[in-house]
Amino acid sequence: MRNAGASLAFLTGSGLLARTLAPLLLAGTVLLLLLLLLRTLLVLVGLLALLALLILLFLLVLLALALLVGLLVHYGLLMHGHCRQSEHQTADI
Repeated sequence: MRNAGASLAFLTGSGLLARTLAPLLLAGTVLLLLLLLLRTLLVLVGLLALLALLILLFLLVLLALALLVGLLVHYGLLMHGHCRQSEHQTADI
């Protein structure tokens, strides 16, 4: 046990332990920062994808409303700026 304590004192006293662990700590820190950056980027990409889906859904609802209005106009249930045919027929009589 005395040898282990003496070797640990030698390693810490000579700076060998610090010189050995410093690159490992630096690499671990850089790896951790890269993982955090990757997670942040993934969250941002996910939010952008969600925003794109919401915009597409909004455009789909607008298209459905435009088709509905077009059908109503086509079948004469919605007339804009025109008088109805029944008014023409009563005026002719």
